[in-house]
Amino acid sequence: MKIKDKLNYCRICTNANIDYDKGLLCSLTDEKPYFEETCEDFNLNEENAERLVDREPDVKKIMTSVYVGEKKPKKKRGFFSFRK
Repeated sequence: MKIKDKLNYCRICTNANIDYDKGLLCSLTDEKPYFEETCEDFNLNEENAERLVDREPDVKKIMTSVYVGEKKPKKKRGFFSFRK
């Protein structure tokens, strides 16, 4: 996964933190993303995801790749709701 894709992944995570010198970092590691395909600590930031999902095609791809099986999102009132 390219760094651009990883950063898009992080943009919709509650663990994202902006450092004005380094850019987008993980608040858990204080580093740039280092995962390969998915992050074990990913936690959806619904506010950011809702804002970005229609404007950023990559975010929509991430949403569908992250949530598989029981956690797969379904459309509801223009956005996603999650099964438990």
